[in-house]
Amino acid sequence: MGVFHRVTDYSKRINPSQQHHPRFDPRIVLLIGVAVVSIASSIIKLINAPPLVIATYRLGIASSIMFVGSGRNLNQLKRLNIRERLTLTTAGLFLCLHFACWITSLRFTTIASSVIIVDSSPIFVLLFSSLLLKERASKNERYGIILSIFGAMIIVSSHLQIGTNIFGDLLALMGAMTVAMYLIIGRGLRSKLDTFPYTTGVYGISFIFLLIITLIFNEPLTGYHWTDYRLMFLLAIGPSCIGHTAYNYCLKYLKASTVSISILGEPLGATILGVLIFNEAPNALMILGGTMIVIGTYVAIWNP
Repeated sequence: MGVFHRVTDYSKRINPSQQHHPRFDPRIVLLIGVAVVSIASSIIKLINAPPLVIATYRLGIASSIMFVGSGRNLNQLKRLNIRERLTLTTAGLFLCLHFACWITSLRFTTIASSVIIVDSSPIFVLLFSSLLLKERASKNERYGIILSIFGAMIIVSSHLQIGTNIFGDLLALMGAMTVAMYLIIGRGLRSKLDTFPYTTGVYGISFIFLLIITLIFNEPLTGYHWTDYRLMFLLAIGPSCIGHTAYNYCLKYLKASTVSISILGEPLGATILGVLIFNEAPNALMILGGTMIVIGTYVAIWNP
């Protein structure tokens, strides 16, 4: 969210007592991860470059950092067969579409609306898993999906008189759906690849797709102010590398449901920053709809 690996392993039920003693307190790491990822939308709004250019730089820098961090484990990518490489490529394509849609949405709607809608991706993971993989949805999951859909409808209805906001809301919705497909498609590869090799591969493929699309649309990749380049580097190393890696670290020591639910704090942090930096105060309908989406997602992914 942007949102990577938030529910990649949400179906895994991890018993923390069975894990080795963590080097860092996972609860603190999780809080840091949520806080870092929450600044992504505000950074994007501050960058004076086209959305596709921002996405291209973000994934290019992030994949390079992950490449260096992978070290010898990068050999895991070489051991993938043709089918697995095709799966990784498809996952990278959907990640590319996610970034293109979500970052563009911030040009047309508020940070609160965009982040709340795009963070409903676990709902679409459940929905698509039910439709495409024939995985039966539980009662809680069905209730959560219905509540979140109504919440999204309320947010869109609050923008009925502002056409650009509706367009931004729809782009954020596309961002949620495409990242859900990315998570579903890449879920099987996570059992064969460690975090760094997997993110190196999928980020790198996504970067290549974004670069091609950016060149097709003739968007200039150079000529921006040095502040924009600094912000794009911060966007890559912060939310992408630190934030999302923190989520994956916590998945080893905490229940996946705990991690997923904690990440729902991101819209709150992003909304507060939107109010403080851009004076984007959400109206009553947006607050109501956003609350319904957050509660719906909580209900759907909660595993007592």
